Amino acid sequence: MKEKKQNGKRITVDSLAGMMLEHFEHLEKKMDEGFANVPTKIEMNERFDKVEVRLDTLEKSVGGYERRLEKVEDDVRVIKTKVGIK
Repeated sequence: MKEKKQNGKRITVDSLAGMMLEHFEHLEKKMDEGFANVPTKIEMNERFDKVEVRLDTLEKSVGGYERRLEKVEDDVRVIKTKVGIK
């Protein structure tokens, strides 16, 4: 086995591999913990579907007000014309 000095200590390839394995296992555990609360694709699709339904409802509501506003504007135009206001 090859040995290398680090800070006056000898490190073997095997001990270095063991240290790397330990750090990778620690990293894997941290990643699993970090991703534990991330929603799945199915959950995200369900949430987007709900948002889409809410937006559709909002668009319909706004569309209704838009038509009512256009009607009011038309009525005001007619009144202005009858009264002689430009």
